[in-house]
Amino acid sequence: MKRIIYFLIPLFFASCGSMKDAQIENDIALIQNDSLELPQTAMKIENHDQGIIYDSASDISRWDISHRNISFQKKEGSLMFNLLDAGMDWEYASLKFNAIDFSNAQNLNIRMKNEGKEKSKIRIDLYDENGNFTNFVPQEKTIDNNNEFNNYIFIFKDNWIQNWPFKANVDKTKIVEIRINFNGGGPNYSGRIFIEQIKAIP
Repeated sequence: MKRIIYFLIPLFFASCGSMKDAQIENDIALIQNDSLELPQTAMKIENHDQGIIYDSASDISRWDISHRNISFQKKEGSLMFNLLDAGMDWEYASLKFNAIDFSNAQNLNIRMKNEGKEKSKIRIDLYDENGNFTNFVPQEKTIDNNNEFNNYIFIFKDNWIQNWPFKANVDKTKIVEIRINFNGGGPNYSGRIFIEQIKAIP
């Protein structure tokens, strides 16, 4: 038994030495790698899946709604919102995410379609990590009820200002939420709104 123990001890120290050498070589390789960067406080939008914030491959668990007259689900690869008399109470859906820097892509292209009897009015606000949001120049688009997907551009460049409930700057380098109002303030809308993609663009 003693002979076996004496035989294993050198093997143990030899393996430890080889493991240590391998670790040192790995650390040197990491230091020499030019692509190694320190963590950023917020991911720049051009590094965030080519500017895509939501598409058919995204998880819908990050979405939330404000009222019971809105529901949502995945349908045919798109995000479908069912709305019943939405608008007068400023009902909304929101998508939250880790902070993103919008400095180099300050507008949103949202691909949507409307399956309802009436046209729908969509408003988009961006929220920073302090809770301030882009309401100085409201970004609204009318969505035609033609049952076809179209691209709608929401302009936030030079619009990073909150006007209500108090005046404040919106930090475009730390955006954490997109909020979508459906017919905010009325008239009420009933129907289905589909979102295929949300993408930040210059």
